[in-house]
Amino acid sequence: MIEYRLYCLDDAGAFTKAHEIMAESDQHALQIASDMKLPFKCELWERGRKVATLNPVAARSGTDG
Repeated sequence: MIEYRLYCLDDAGAFTKAHEIMAESDQHALQIASDMKLPFKCELWERGRKVATLNPVAARSGTDG
């Protein structure tokens, strides 16, 4: 397993939160991060290598269609 970090950013681009993700590959880590559906822009890192930038997931209101 590979250790990844998912860093969430505020509107100014500063890191506000970090989540540790253990995954078998970049794709697996990206899937785990995407499934978290965070309402913040986040960056997925493996050590000093940025793997991906994830856009915020919009908050849902109302009921499902």
